[in-house]
Order: sequence, then C-alpha cells, then structure tokens
Amino acid sequence: MSSDTLRKTLEFRILMEASKALNSPFGGVSINPQIIIGPFSAGPYATLGFGKETDFLSTPVDKETLLNQTLQLFTGTKGNRTTNTKLVYPMEFGGIVSLNTENDRVRLNFGYGFARQEFSRDGITESGIDFVRQGDDIIEEKPYSFEIEKGKTEKKWVQSRKIGLDVKPFKKLNAYLGFEIQQRRGDFRDLNFNAKAGWTFGGGGKKGK
Repeated sequence: MSSDTLRKTLEFRILMEASKALNSPFGGVSINPQIIIGPFSAGPYATLGFGKETDFLSTPVDKETLLNQTLQLFTGTKGNRTTNTKLVYPMEFGGIVSLNTENDRVRLNFGYGFARQEFSRDGITESGIDFVRQGDDIIEEKPYSFEIEKGKTEKKWVQSRKIGLDVKPFKKLNAYLGFEIQQRRGDFRDLNFNAKAGWTFGGGGKKGK
C-alpha cells in the first residue's frame, strides 16, 4: 500500500462519552481518540470516575465471666464493634480496539486497562456496657467506648477488562448509545453492566446511511 493510499485510508476521530453502571454506584466520563483503518479502529482511553460504594459494618460483642459460683456473680460486656468502609475508582487508563460496520452505525468494542482502586476504612470502634450481674439482677453497669484499630486507606492499580456495543441511532447526528460489561480484577468482585451515551468528533462520525 502506497503512502498516498494509506493517508486516504486512515481517519482520525475522538469519542467522548459518559457511562453509568446499572448495578452499582460507579460511573465515569471518558475520552477515546482513535485511528480508523478500514473496519477497525483503535486508540487509548482515559476515564475520570465518579460514585462510591459505602458500607457500615457492625459486629455484636456479648460475653460473661463467672466471678463467684455460690453468689451467682458474673461480670460481662454487651456492645458492638463498628466501622465504615468506602470504595472508589477515581481514574482509569487503557486501550480500546473496535470493529465497525461499513456505515459506522454499529461498533463492537474490546477494552483493556488499569483502574485506580482506593479502599478506605474508618477506625474500628467498640462501644457498649460493662456490667456486674447477680442472678438475674444487674447490680452495676458502666458504658464504655474505645478504638480497637486505626483507620486505613489502600490504593492500587487493578486490571480492567470490558466488551461492549455502540449504536448510532440517528443518521445525521454524531451521537451514539452503548452498553458494556466491565470487570475490574482487584480485591473486590466488581462486575459492572454499564449504559453509555457519547458523541463522535471527526472521521467516521457522519457515515450513517
């Protein structure tokens, strides 16, 4: 293929899109510049993520110790250990390869990249009541609260894989809608079903017939 023919064959476009997971709070805004060669297109992508997954964890504490068998005297504790967790994916980078129909109305995408996973946990706090019991009667009780473990934040890059389909519903507009399945392979099982909407700038954007 000559250089003149290659220049005529090559096209360039930029895809900008927003996505939102249907089964989780995560979403993102992405930019994806692509080079188009025949039915194929490929290029890098960058995503700024939004949304967070939070959880409140509570574990009951309930224990008693016998002090005196004859007097039926016991000492005990009733309370809870609690903490809050948060998971976010603030950014992601990778590459996408697409197979396009001749009129560019339908596009099958395959993506691979790395997402920034940030997991934070507040300190683990235990609070409740210490008591002294004789038989069925509580003869003394005192509230307590203390921190068992300090909070922590873990940050790492995890693999991200996705496959999706984009459809251009309007012939004379560069807008497209899409759906993709995305899996991030970190410490948490995270399989997302993402709905997308975007706009195409440049080559291939107005070929629909």
